[in-house]
Amino acid sequence: MNQVRITRKQEDLYRINICDDGTEIVFDLADIGLPFKCNKAFQEVEKNKQVAIGKIKALENQKNEKESGNLFGTVERQILNTYKEMFERNRQIMDDFFGCPGAMQKLFGDANYMDMYDDLFEQFEPHFEAMQLNTETIKERLKKKYQKKQNDVLS
Repeated sequence: MNQVRITRKQEDLYRINICDDGTEIVFDLADIGLPFKCNKAFQEVEKNKQVAIGKIKALENQKNEKESGNLFGTVERQILNTYKEMFERNRQIMDDFFGCPGAMQKLFGDANYMDMYDDLFEQFEPHFEAMQLNTETIKERLKKKYQKKQNDVLS
């Protein structure tokens, strides 16, 4: 079977090592959609968090009936499940954005806390600045890349 493999130039890729085992998150700097993907991931995480907070506030107004033999009442269980679902969804959103399944597990282990995504974005901010995630910079990279190719053809 014939296969085609596209080899990218290393200057088009920005790599962040996230684990001692060599696991990397790789961003394609020539991808014009990268700033949109980044923004979408941030927005989805925040929206998911706000939806969960809304559900939890509604649950807190309900009567918490404790069943015998259970550590938590029915409302407490629903609240904990809402948090659990929120964290699972947010981890998936970020793994999808990073293009690295299990990246969030490698970064945070089993820990989940409300400000973990704020901490994540804060730690990645210098990388996003270094990547110059904006459409103007990406357009300039593409322009230089294809202008060079066009000049090589004309030579």
